[in-house]
Amino acid sequence: MSAAPAVLDERTFRDLAGRFATGVVVITAEAAQEPGGCAAMTANSFTSVCLDPPTVLVCVQSESRTARAIGESRRFAVSVLRRGQEELANVFARRGGARAGLERTAWSGGVPVVLDAMCWFVCRADAFQRAGDHEIVLGTVEHARAGAGHPLIFYRGSYDELAGRTKDAEWCWYS
Repeated sequence: MSAAPAVLDERTFRDLAGRFATGVVVITAEAAQEPGGCAAMTANSFTSVCLDPPTVLVCVQSESRTARAIGESRRFAVSVLRRGQEELANVFARRGGARAGLERTAWSGGVPVVLDAMCWFVCRADAFQRAGDHEIVLGTVEHARAGAGHPLIFYRGSYDELAGRTKDAEWCWYS
């Protein structure tokens, strides 16, 4: 076993955290000042927090357009990407990149979602907590929809997939 570095630098921390396989999501919010009226970013920092009320947590870079849009509109959506949507994930991972490929629909004030995602959640932003250069946002889920597909996975710096089969079921839920 090699010796641990004296200081946990950014690259080492990223490499270590990358050993935790995550799903890939696109976080969106209405943003009138943005082209297409939407701010969006790819992330893997998403988790469910509690069931009653249904609450999720996302982390967004504090100075990003998406963080500003969530703060202003107090609403956001999380679209969980499916296998085969790597290019879409790459589009929204680029800062200031073109937002071609985002399908929009209006739910509770026009929160944009990726319609062909594996599933999505439309949320009311209830709490914000600064952590370093990011905002932790807690959101109460107001609408959700599940579609078919297998999840897009990110592991050790690249996309991957789950071995085996998963069961698909399509459904919608509204509060």
